[in-house]
Amino acid sequence: MNDDVLISRIAPLSDADAAAMISGQAARELAEQIMQTDPAGRPGPARHRRHPLRMVPVAAAITAAATVVAVMVALARPVPAVRPPRGNSWPPAHLEAVTSPAALAANATLAADRTIDPRPTQWIYLMVISTISHAPPGGAMAQIPGTRQTTGTWTRADRRQTAFLTNGRIVMMSTDILGSPIGWPQITYSYLNSLPTDPDRLMNVIKDNVQAIPGDDPTGQRVFNAVVALIENNPALPARLSAALYGVLAELNSVHLGHATDLAGQQVLSLSEVQQGYLKQEIFINPATYAYTGQETLAIRDHTSTGLDGTLHIHQGELLADNAIVASAIVDHPGER
Repeated sequence: MNDDVLISRIAPLSDADAAAMISGQAARELAEQIMQTDPAGRPGPARHRRHPLRMVPVAAAITAAATVVAVMVALARPVPAVRPPRGNSWPPAHLEAVTSPAALAANATLAADRTIDPRPTQWIYLMVISTISHAPPGGAMAQIPGTRQTTGTWTRADRRQTAFLTNGRIVMMSTDILGSPIGWPQITYSYLNSLPTDPDRLMNVIKDNVQAIPGDDPTGQRVFNAVVALIENNPALPARLSAALYGVLAELNSVHLGHATDLAGQQVLSLSEVQQGYLKQEIFINPATYAYTGQETLAIRDHTSTGLDGTLHIHQGELLADNAIVASAIVDHPGER
């Protein structure tokens, strides 16, 4: 293996591990939720959703008795390969202490300039651990304390297909049924590569996109949700685009930098925003590679909401979502790690 390529590797999953990734009931309910999402990424009616503006991060789902799809609770860029930086005015010439969201974005841009993105036909392998919800995936329900589930998927860099392991076999699925995250008209390979990587210009694009989102949420909150939705749902974002998205978040006065320990015990950086006065949305970032590495949603105050399926009571301190990337790799074929 090339010494310049930094890749996290893990032991192969056994059939028992694959079968334990997700219960059949949760998969069936998630498949129903996927089918309630139209090609534009708009969620269907009913059910409380853990976030009103973000598509549930899903790569696939699994049923117990028959192959349906395998669930993926989060997506992330792989650990990058390194090449000499190109000369340009942004970012600065050297890394700086991460003391603000802007400093994080500047360092991420510098790291991106040293990154080789995967080829369109290559695959991104991810292993994610997450807590388990009292409700099916996507429900705004508290997680069961101390629970863990492990999910492994392969996603093609051009986002045309995803693959997962079930009963010891690799199963392929088209990603067309998943639509686009809220706040984005499309997320094709060509579209993502056409987006500006200057944070100011990208901010303008996102603001134009989110104007079409129904509701009375502030523009800044819509921008935050759109950025996070894109990051969570795409494991192979161009490195410069990922850095620019951090730059967009850094321009929002409501976004704060933090240091945290994720579900896997990894020390990470975080960018967070408090929404609706009770919900803290937080994404985690690897402090060495600046790759997205997971997320957390935490209730910081009691809250009651009413949906088509009834009244939901959320209590301060309850965790509504939590996951962490524990391994990733750029590979040539599904099944490789």
